[in-house]
Amino acid sequence: MPTERIPYKACPLCGRKDWRDIHTTPMQRDAIVAELNLEPTITWRQCDGCGHNYTSGYWPPEILQKVCESNAGMPAEVCTDRFTWGRIVEMCIGHWRQQRKYRSCPPLLGRYDPRWLDVGCGLGTSIGAVAEYGFDVVGLEMRPAFVDLLRKCGYNVLLASFEDFTDPDGFDVILLAEFLEHSVFPVDALKHAKSLLCPGGTVYASCPSRGSFPWLLRDAVASGATVFTLDGQRTAGKEESVNVVQWGQVEHYHAFDREHLELAFRKGGLQPQEFHVGRRYFETIEVIGG
Repeated sequence: MPTERIPYKACPLCGRKDWRDIHTTPMQRDAIVAELNLEPTITWRQCDGCGHNYTSGYWPPEILQKVCESNAGMPAEVCTDRFTWGRIVEMCIGHWRQQRKYRSCPPLLGRYDPRWLDVGCGLGTSIGAVAEYGFDVVGLEMRPAFVDLLRKCGYNVLLASFEDFTDPDGFDVILLAEFLEHSVFPVDALKHAKSLLCPGGTVYASCPSRGSFPWLLRDAVASGATVFTLDGQRTAGKEESVNVVQWGQVEHYHAFDREHLELAFRKGGLQPQEFHVGRRYFETIEVIGG
């Protein structure tokens, strides 16, 4: 019997208990699906209340951990990511300084530079960029191989889940990069981020956007739309009946767009204050607030 998902009893964003099924999609990463004997398809829902798109359920924690650990290779973009993360760090520090000036927040514990928390820091290009700017940064990661590697590089990285993490001093900037789409209950994750945030602090979140042009274009091609090449040639679409690239991610539970990512911020007690087209991946969006 394949391992089944734990069903969502209500929309994880607004709590409404009525929905409609919109997609049943084959999952990518066939090898891990076969190895762990997972359900081979994902059913996506749309909430009748807020319109959020989410999967019919989520993996048991031990299964999700194995899925994450199977995706622990060294990405080729580690060098280019350093430049991209430098721009993100500068953007976040600019927002933090502006908010402290606007709110007239006094220095905390004599600190004038922000203390950072990098949730799900992965291979470390984000935590590395923050550290290069001279800031105190703590990383959280669930994959032991990554934690071991980053500690050997000299970074303060903990093998811990965000949901269970506490810190008495708090943080001025919290990075949730490509995290919320993996979070079973993203509103609870954002509430926890707020509980760890110092006054005048900044939360940065990025995730794939189902409202982005690349995502919508793949949806259109999957439904049979004609596409064009640079030399003017037209080709028929419909290689797949569903946009598997985005809808088939084995470890994603949510398909956010700008409206619903900002709604998640507000439900989590945070005010979204900036929106940006994503800097790292072609279909992502970024929201910054506090």
